[in-house]
Amino acid sequence: MDFYESDLEDIIFHSLRTSGGVEKLKLLGLEIKDTPIRVFRQLRIGNYGIADIVTVSKWYFSGTPKLLVTVYELKKNGIDEKALIQAYRYVTGISHYLRNRGINNVIIEPVLIGRSIANSDWVYLMGNDPLCDVFTYEYKIDGMRFNQQPFSYNLVEPNFK
Repeated sequence: MDFYESDLEDIIFHSLRTSGGVEKLKLLGLEIKDTPIRVFRQLRIGNYGIADIVTVSKWYFSGTPKLLVTVYELKKNGIDEKALIQAYRYVTGISHYLRNRGINNVIIEPVLIGRSIANSDWVYLMGNDPLCDVFTYEYKIDGMRFNQQPFSYNLVEPNFK
């Protein structure tokens, strides 16, 4: 049986719609900051494109209430620089949309989810991006698991002289 990106989207979207589903995702390794008050699937963000899943949550940052908007970019296979750029295109579109409507008390975070991470120079960007979370997933006979990927890449032999 093939596992498609739409299957991954189904699982995450339906789970995000209830507090029980959010808790289940957390148990499976997908860290969700808070139960969303709104969940959108295939959200058109003007000419910026269509985001797989976008959630809106109430969140307290340093004691101040804010809206937390999370943009989930899902990939059936590998995550690469194109997925990162795509997610930030959606973040930019949502930011412009909200700012043009006078909504400024917002934090917008991208989350990338895929089966693997492409091994190329783009991973150096992630070590400097505290807002973007990256998860890989496994889909096996005993169910689904998510693993958050730490990004602190350094060359084993930098050869400094």
